[in-house]
Amino acid sequence: GQVTAEQLDWLDTVAAEADRPVVVMGHHHVWDPSSAERPERYFGVRPEDSEALVAVVARRPRIVACLAGHTHRNRVRRFAATGSVPWVEVASVKDYPGAWAEYRVHEGGILQVFHRISTPEALTWTERTRHMFEGLYAEYAFGGVDDRNLVIPVRR
Repeated sequence: GQVTAEQLDWLDTVAAEADRPVVVMGHHHVWDPSSAERPERYFGVRPEDSEALVAVVARRPRIVACLAGHTHRNRVRRFAATGSVPWVEVASVKDYPGAWAEYRVHEGGILQVFHRISTPEALTWTERTRHMFEGLYAEYAFGGVDDRNLVIPVRR
């Protein structure tokens, strides 16, 4: 749940010098900078590191998306500072709905395509995890269609 100053400097330099779109991939999701709460122990990237990462993305138009998987759910957020840049969380193959995302890169943008696992044994396991958190996990993890399949346009 941390992004170091060195990592931020590196990303800032890479994005400033890039001649093509940049996709940031990390494990933890960022904290929402517009949130009224600022927890000391956040489940994702620490609030102060999240703010610094959002600031880099906001000033570097070559960064077109930020992807993470820590939460094991499908969710897309957008922040005022970064406009149309999607901050994506992708489901896990080990928990309901038992899924992964494929990214197809095209000249005009990047397509995120949602895939469910298909072996009977794996599906049986993920169906067992559907009922975690007092039956609320399926709603939490699955997300909406726009959270599972999306187009990431290339910012110019």
